[in-house]
Amino acid sequence: MVRNGEVRRLAVALCMAVALAACESPPSQQTMGTAIGAVAGGLIGSQIGGGSGRTVAIVGGALVGGMLGNVIGKQMDDADRRKMGQALEQNASGQSTQWKNDNSGATYKVTPKGTFVRDGRECRTFEQEALVDGQPRKMTGTACKRADGDSWEVTA
Repeated sequence: MVRNGEVRRLAVALCMAVALAACESPPSQQTMGTAIGAVAGGLIGSQIGGGSGRTVAIVGGALVGGMLGNVIGKQMDDADRRKMGQALEQNASGQSTQWKNDNSGATYKVTPKGTFVRDGRECRTFEQEALVDGQPRKMTGTACKRADGDSWEVTA
């Protein structure tokens, strides 16, 4: 269970990740992947150990998650992002779409999950599995429709 001190540390880590992502206009997929991975890794790490061991697990989880998210985000190009957007737009919850990027050799599988409205925008949670440079990667996140209504952006 996450305690108050850990919640504060996670909040600080999230704010730092968002602040770093805001340095770009708009933030790149690689930057967003790093931020999402770091937050997810920190949350997972918060569930491990106790006392100072838990703090080490949070920091370690954030670092590993950030690195994995960075790799996935770096590899995705515009065509990959379009295919991911199509899956978010067209697939029913639990229905996966899989593809291979012929340029990078990476394979991706995106599975949209729940749909909800945030700040007047349609959003979906998703799971993404990737095989990048022979290494399997898995992450979860949230994407919301952009103001144009025609494309999606990963928000967390």
